[in-house]
Amino acid sequence: MDTTNLTDLIDQQLTLAGQGDTSGRSARTLHGGKGNALRQTVVVMLAGHRMDEHLSPGEATLLLLAGSVRVHTADRQIDVGEGDFIVLPRERHSVDALEDTAFLLTVIKPLGHGYSE
Repeated sequence: MDTTNLTDLIDQQLTLAGQGDTSGRSARTLHGGKGNALRQTVVVMLAGHRMDEHLSPGEATLLLLAGSVRVHTADRQIDVGEGDFIVLPRERHSVDALEDTAFLLTVIKPLGHGYSE
């Protein structure tokens, strides 16, 4: 059984997000990935950066570990703060980091995408 210290991981990812490219974000998958229906990823975004509009490949939730974000859809927006948990909309959405932010993104891809029960 492996453990991951999220505080240390967030610090590492914040450093990576500030290096190299201009995306202002970094991510590390903790569980799942290619070939798995369940994927859990820690995503870090620096203040003022955006995750452009996209559609989730399956059901998704977001647990804010630090900071705050604003989630936008075509007709609404919601501010999410530290400790908040939301079910992401099953429609196109974008995410803006209102401050340096870390969240746990959990995605469950539906059956029929190369996965079986």
